[in-house]
This record gives sequence, C-alpha cells and structure tokens, in this order.
Amino acid sequence: MMPRWAVKAILLTVIISIPFSGVSATNHTVGGSTGWDLSSNIHAWSATATFHVGDTLVFTYTPLHDVLEVNQLEYATCHTVNPISAHNSGDTVVPLIEPGTRYFICGRNGHCASGLKFRVDVLPQLDANVTRRTPRSPHRSPPSPPLRHPPPPPPPITHRRMEKSQTFLLIRALTLPDLVGTQLLAI
Repeated sequence: MMPRWAVKAILLTVIISIPFSGVSATNHTVGGSTGWDLSSNIHAWSATATFHVGDTLVFTYTPLHDVLEVNQLEYATCHTVNPISAHNSGDTVVPLIEPGTRYFICGRNGHCASGLKFRVDVLPQLDANVTRRTPRSPHRSPPSPPLRHPPPPPPPITHRRMEKSQTFLLIRALTLPDLVGTQLLAI
C-alpha cells in the first residue's frame, strides 16, 4: 500500500492541475519521480526542464525533509535561520508568478550541504502560439522565434454582372427591416 503522504501528493497534483488544463502551464515535481529527497539528483533533474511564469513547483517529501525558500546568499551558504518561507507538510506547491531566480533548500541538518537545494530561473510566460518544450538539450541553441508574415492582401474588387440566380438570392436575403431608409439602385 502507498504511504499516506504519497496519496495526498498525487491527489494534490491532480487537483491543482485541473484549473490549468486549458493553459500551457506545467506542474514540475521537483526531483522527478524520487521527489525532494537526498537520493534525488536535483541538479540533473532541473537541467532537463524549463520553467515559465504560470508553472508550479510541486515538492513531495517525507517528514525527514522540509522546504525553505531563501535568498541567494542563504542558498550559497545553506543558511537556514531566516527563510523567506518554510514548509513541512510533505506536499508543497509553489506557483511561479513572476520571472526571476528563486532559491529553495532543505533546512534539515546537513541536507542542503549534501545537495538538497534547488535554484530555479523562471522565464516569462509562453506566448499562446508557441509550443512548450519541457525537456531541453544542454547542447542545443534555443529555438528561433516563429516567423510572422503579414496576411496576403485581399483580392482586387472587380465589377462583373450578376447572374439571375445571384440577383434573386441577393434580393431574397434582404428583408423589409434591411430596406427601410435605404435607397435601392436598379439592377
């Protein structure tokens, strides 16, 4: 049987993803299938993802861990005394609401120094016309922006004589309210 925290994490992920089903946002489970844990290779996992405004970070972890959002200096030194925010529920969802860099560490003794820390660079929200590419190759250059050509001009207006059937359809399409206050030209 699955641990209770895992069931809660799955349900939370499903519930959170419902409102975003029509949006191109992504829920990123930090650490991938192993979650927020010392056995995860957070650095390797994060190198395979791109994070945009509107995405969410989903931290799933056991009571052996917690999640602290910290500033850059606290991230570099694994300083846990004055976090921006602290979470220890086992299910932490962090919405990415603005571009920029954010820093997360585990506040348990020695965990941050052992590599349980995560720096995320949040990019601006994707244009609705751009397809999301979550996995990325570290050796590829970024995709070129789509070319936007102006639409072709409309065909020139030509005057031609209408056939009888076209005249009949035109007259039939007009109703009495359409004709009130309108001058008709002879066809």
